[in-house]
Amino acid sequence: MASCTCAIRDVPMYHRSGKRHDKISVHLRAVRFLCIHLPLCANKDTRLSLQQIAEGGTIAEEVINTIRTAHAFGTQTILANLYKSKINRSLDHDQKGTIVYAGGYAFFLFLVYAGYALG
Repeated sequence: MASCTCAIRDVPMYHRSGKRHDKISVHLRAVRFLCIHLPLCANKDTRLSLQQIAEGGTIAEEVINTIRTAHAFGTQTILANLYKSKINRSLDHDQKGTIVYAGGYAFFLFLVYAGYALG
């Protein structure tokens, strides 16, 4: 937001100076690119994470429904490992999404400070 406020406040000044106009146009293109592509990348990881949790929940539900059978045949560890693998995949997708958001935020802050430096 600070970047947009700075750009809107200083539009007349940048309009008069061709060199500054070129710099701010590059800056605004980068902000637009970030605003379009960051949610797309992060939403993919969030969707995959939720899918893994849903599959893990399905496995847990099946185990709870057949707890006597699982106990009788000694398959608790196998079923627990299936559930654990789904949850671990979900954690992996969440961590990737966090990295994407952190990188996007860092890039956005770089753009804000670079915009002030150009000013």
